[in-house]
Amino acid sequence: MDVIEADLPKLAEKIAAVVEPGDIIALSGPLGAGKTALTREVLRAMGENNVVSSPTFVLEHRYPVNWRGIKTVLHLDLYRLSEKDLPQFDWAEYLEADHQLTIIEWPEIAQKYLPNHTKTVKIEVIDAKTRRFQLPGALA
Repeated sequence: MDVIEADLPKLAEKIAAVVEPGDIIALSGPLGAGKTALTREVLRAMGENNVVSSPTFVLEHRYPVNWRGIKTVLHLDLYRLSEKDLPQFDWAEYLEADHQLTIIEWPEIAQKYLPNHTKTVKIEVIDAKTRRFQLPGALA
């Protein structure tokens, strides 16, 4: 589905309406595609109005929420890492918390660590204000 910038909140509301505790959403797309912008809007749809920024340099941000059994949104950005950096992560904490929604930018780097139930959202840049989102059935 093609989404213009002004309609991103509607897409985020649709996603927020169906996420469940323990879900993992992998956001795949090039630099500047809108991965952090989508994360920000999903958090807004869940009632989080604080600043949501890219965790590129700190690797993760945690946001407290109270949304359909989700108590925390863990936002990971793996852009600066390589696959050899990943064995040191506590993947169980990141991916098996039953009270948490995990959103991962640059999931391709950690593909072998992600469980089969990961929901991948592919983002393609169409032009400066339009993105094409491919949502898995569970989020559509």
